[in-house]
Amino acid sequence: MRFPFLILLTLAVAPACGGGPSVATSTPTAPTATAPTPTATPAPPPAPTTTQATSIATGIGGLTATALASGASQFGIASVGTGRVIRMAASGSTFSSVNCPGSGKMDLIYVRDYTPTSAGVDLTALKAVLTSCVTTADAPALSGELAMAGTYTGSGQAAPITLTGSLTTSAGGCAITGAVTAAGSFSGTACGATVAATTPPPIATPTPAPAPTLSATGTWTGTWTNYDPRFSCGRSDNSVRMTLTQSGANLSGSMTWTITSSYYSPDVGKTQTFEITGTANGSAVTLTLGPASGTATMTATSMTGAFTMPAPGTTPCPLPNSFTLSRQ
Repeated sequence: MRFPFLILLTLAVAPACGGGPSVATSTPTAPTATAPTPTATPAPPPAPTTTQATSIATGIGGLTATALASGASQFGIASVGTGRVIRMAASGSTFSSVNCPGSGKMDLIYVRDYTPTSAGVDLTALKAVLTSCVTTADAPALSGELAMAGTYTGSGQAAPITLTGSLTTSAGGCAITGAVTAAGSFSGTACGATVAATTPPPIATPTPAPAPTLSATGTWTGTWTNYDPRFSCGRSDNSVRMTLTQSGANLSGSMTWTITSSYYSPDVGKTQTFEITGTANGSAVTLTLGPASGTATMTATSMTGAFTMPAPGTTPCPLPNSFTLSRQ
């Protein structure tokens, strides 16, 4: 049996000879790392100068005194010894607000619920809040809070008011520790500088709020009791609705009343309406209702008075024909 020969051919590739082209082999090079250029840290703003510190202290002293005088005037604390009952203020509410001379403002804010007394204001109940407050042209803007201590009893008090805290400014921080007189002079330290007693700027005298003007215009409802001298001063009780219009001092309108109880029972339930005229000067009111005339005292919410009912030939009743009305 014959087997075919297997011929194995081995091919060898020899390097090219002579001038044939050659293939160059290169090794990759790793990229060179570049160190980042450090960013220069900006220099902090310079601290307020001594001149600026004095200006800041002068401004804060004046603003504090002005804000206290402004807030206290609404309570009648314009001088020592005034006596008024003062309403309670809630924590976070504003005692007063004043504008800074350049821009911004100072607010005095209650830090707790507090009821001032006629003896003065306990300043630990307040804090001074400055918002972008520029006191003078050469001073930076101030923002932040200052704690207060002392008692404010009016512009004539001798005891100083203390302020402590740290404010931020465009020229760096500014710690404040000092005393302020009621006239607005500051002494202590401001922005790291010792400040002697400053000369306060003039404090504007707050203008008291005008008293509200009373007007009788509107609808008044209530009760009226009258006694009839023609029938042994028999009593009748009435429900009343009075509508008034005031023009200058003159009053005009109508009054409707319904008898709710009476010495003469058939009258119960009857309703009558009469034209009413009169005058009003502040709280003093005069009224004319048909043949009857009356006087009354008016407040913003109530009117009380009495009518005189003419009855010729009779003896006047000892009890007044009084009425009590409420504004609707």
